[in-house]
Amino acid sequence: MKLNFAIIDDCRKDISTVAEMTEKYFSGNHHFELAVKEYDCGKAFLADYKKGEFDLVFIDICMNEIDGLELSSRLRNTDNDIVIIFMSTTTEYVFDTFKALPYGYLRKPVSFTDFSETMDRAMKKFTDQFKKITVRMPRYEDTVITQDIISVISDNHNTIIKTTAGMEIHSISTYQEIAKQLLLFEDFFECNRGIMVNLKYAVSANGSDIRMQDGTIYPVRKQDRKRLTLLLAKQVSGKYKGGFFS
Repeated sequence: MKLNFAIIDDCRKDISTVAEMTEKYFSGNHHFELAVKEYDCGKAFLADYKKGEFDLVFIDICMNEIDGLELSSRLRNTDNDIVIIFMSTTTEYVFDTFKALPYGYLRKPVSFTDFSETMDRAMKKFTDQFKKITVRMPRYEDTVITQDIISVISDNHNTIIKTTAGMEIHSISTYQEIAKQLLLFEDFFECNRGIMVNLKYAVSANGSDIRMQDGTIYPVRKQDRKRLTLLLAKQVSGKYKGGFFS
């Protein structure tokens, strides 16, 4: 599988550090073919960028002209799939990065331990591309990649699957049939009777409701609210372990 990475930083030394760590991390891994491009500013990156051009980007937050937060916002306006990992010498911007749905926040100077832990989480997205469930359609069986699923909703004796592409898959599989498959994956959570969500795409939760990336809001059962809070906290702490909690 070929992966295209970009490193965007106005410090040449930091670019070299991340490039070297990337090469070290993938050394001996023959499952991925890697291509890395380096940019010294967000403007240069955007001039080269096309949707789908890159799978993962390392973005320095404090840059001139276009800072990392603005750059990530522009990326998210066109690409929900690209993996974003922020870098900074300070943790003060951590909570400002949440809207970009990043996979990590590396604090400079970056250690290889923190880099590896962050990359392990990011690479899970690409290995998840091989994880699928089977759904029954009116005249055939189909497969759906789990990472493409935002939510699953019971529809009488059928099921509606909402995807990151904005599609609704109407399956004649029962909700129980699909839920049984999805509960094998740790990112899926049954927030209410007949409603299952992918916590990867949860944007916020206020206790009684959970808001998803596509704007849909689902109610959360009272007995499951505490567990949901713990699961979301685990997700956040996992994404930001690189530097934020050190």
